Amino acid sequence: MAPDLAQSIQMITRELANVEQGIDQLKTGQAQMVRDNAELAEHLKATQEMARNNADLAEQFKASHEQMANIAEQLKQSQEQIARLVASGQKQRPRTLLSSPLPSANSTRKLVPTRPSPRVRVQTQDPTQLQPEQQ
Repeated sequence: MAPDLAQSIQMITRELANVEQGIDQLKTGQAQMVRDNAELAEHLKATQEMARNNADLAEQFKASHEQMANIAEQLKQSQEQIARLVASGQKQRPRTLLSSPLPSANSTRKLVPTRPSPRVRVQTQDPTQLQPEQQ
């Protein structure tokens, strides 16, 4: 074999080895890209799920806010109605003492005999029993 041919074969062999090494590096890089893409896909999926959850929470928050606004409006109307009733009640009848309960229609009052006071006894004494000095 000619020396030029042997050198050419060696050079081709080295170039093939370099090409094979480049191919291996490309394969390694491609495998890393596949892993990175899979990881990104998982992150994207998780991010999309979080976005859906956030949208659901935002809808729930909006509904709760509207419900609270409705309750606040009902409370305001109830307070206004109570204020009107209190005002109209004060105009219609004079204030009564809250400490003395009003007799109910079903209650029966017992009449308890009371003893006359000493003054009443003096006034109701029979004049015939008076002593001569007092007459």
